[in-house]
Amino acid sequence: MNLENMDQLIDGLAERLKVLKESRDRFKDELEGAKTQLKDKEMEHIRQDKESQRRIEQLEREKMNLQKEKAQMESRLTAVYGKLKNLLPQEGPDNRG
Repeated sequence: MNLENMDQLIDGLAERLKVLKESRDRFKDELEGAKTQLKDKEMEHIRQDKESQRRIEQLEREKMNLQKEKAQMESRLTAVYGKLKNLLPQEGPDNRG
């Protein structure tokens, strides 16, 4: 093997090394981009989870308020029914005339 062949071999290896480094750098950039996208998606998922939790809590508060209103309305209805019942004459065997 002479010096010229060794120079060609070294030049070939240097070129191959350069291509490999460029590929590595490209893959590294792609990896960073993928990591950024993943982080963004994770943040969006966390935001959606928090928003869902806030909505659930709001709906639970509304449900409790509606249950309270229902109980109040039932109480009022029972009171009105009691008053009406007291106003109407009681029907019994003695009142039939």
